[in-house]
Amino acid sequence: MCEHNKAFLCGLHSAQLQLIEVATPKYHVYVECERDKERTGMRFNLTEEELMRTFVVPFNAGKPFWFGGRLLSPLKVDRAVVFWSAEDCNRLVLPDGESVTSCKDKKRVIEDVCLGKVVGVHLCTEKFLPLMGKASVTSMALAGAVERRRVHIIHGKDEAMKDAVTETLEQIGLEPVVLHEQPNQGRNLLGEFSEYSDVTFVVVLLSPDDTEAQIPKASQNVILELGFFLGKLGKGKVLSIYKENKHFDLPPDIVGASYTKFDEEGIWKYKLAKALQDNGFLVELKKIG
Repeated sequence: MCEHNKAFLCGLHSAQLQLIEVATPKYHVYVECERDKERTGMRFNLTEEELMRTFVVPFNAGKPFWFGGRLLSPLKVDRAVVFWSAEDCNRLVLPDGESVTSCKDKKRVIEDVCLGKVVGVHLCTEKFLPLMGKASVTSMALAGAVERRRVHIIHGKDEAMKDAVTETLEQIGLEPVVLHEQPNQGRNLLGEFSEYSDVTFVVVLLSPDDTEAQIPKASQNVILELGFFLGKLGKGKVLSIYKENKHFDLPPDIVGASYTKFDEEGIWKYKLAKALQDNGFLVELKKIG
């Protein structure tokens, strides 16, 4: 093979390798929290799948996401920047020759990145966070975070039980919305349900209210609401808390219902908090009384 052809093939091979690198970029994320500077930091060398799953999707939906080993709310993020490079981040250097990864001043790093002073990096924030830059927090994140603060409560006649659950929700930083039960008032239950289309999680309180029955039962209205929301939201978004009574009969025919005992030790509070965390709520566990 002539030298000319060898040179051509070598050049073609080099170009192919460069195309492969560009086709599989490494993504890097910077998150800045002015009110909690310890949470300001960077993540490096993410695949696009990792970037979307662990940051972009939850952030744009207003849901908490893990960053630097901590669960962070989008509401606490003042600035976010996404950029990519063909090379590993360890090979990226600042204008003064310092490594991007070893520099402790992450604000300086991101300023150099945004000003185009770091060779080999490309900004792509608008592609993944289209509204970032128009507000300190995206409107999508705000809407999601507001929605994820409201927890709806269905209860019977046990006011003390309702007050305890309401107080616990407030302690962990959430907003309880009580759907009052008014037996024998002739209310239109289905009409009331239609007013709560924004419900994302429901706590159903089961107490032995119907004492006229041979075996004390929860109010039929409460059971009806339990069944309705199980069908509307799914079993993972409905938690039933019951007050133990040796004569109290839990509804056995509702498929998928999850029951938690309203115990004196307060273990139910942590089970409630865990269920809310699993559904994307930002819960302040340390404040549980």
